[in-house]
Amino acid sequence: MTNVSPISRSSFGLRGVRVEAARRLRYALVATVTGSGRAGAEASSSFGVSWWLVKRALDSATLTMPNVDASRHG
Repeated sequence: MTNVSPISRSSFGLRGVRVEAARRLRYALVATVTGSGRAGAEASSSFGVSWWLVKRALDSATLTMPNVDASRHG
C-alpha cells in the first residue's frame, strides 16, 4: 500500500460525496419539472438553486431521452 496522507484520502471521499449529491440534485430537479409540470424558475426557488442549474439539468436529461419520432414510425 502506498503512503497516502489522511488529507488526500479524506478529500477524495468528500469529492465522491459531492459528486453523488450533485447527481441526486440534478435528478430531483428534472423529476420536479417533468413530473409535476412546475416551471424551472419555481423548481429552482424551491430547491434554493439558480434557474441556470435547472436548465442545465434539463438539457442534459434531454440528451438521454429516447427518440420518440423514430419509435413512433418504426
